[in-house]
Amino acid sequence: LGGTVEVRTVKGRTRLSIPAGTPAGRVLRLAGAGIEHKDGQRGDHLAEVAITVPGDLTDEERDLLRRFEALRAGTPIG
Repeated sequence: LGGTVEVRTVKGRTRLSIPAGTPAGRVLRLAGAGIEHKDGQRGDHLAEVAITVPGDLTDEERDLLRRFEALRAGTPIG
């Protein structure tokens, strides 16, 4: 669905927008938020997308995921 996360960089914390459909492992670039070079310009900060799945799902959450899986597969829900 996309969203916004907080990322720690050498310049401090900043917000990073993650586009909808971004897969795990994709590297996103924060231009100018990296290490400062000798000439005073800053490099880019690279952030790798990591997707975590909670291990303690409720029965309702599990049911919603099963319904989502059925919708994706095109099978009837029931």
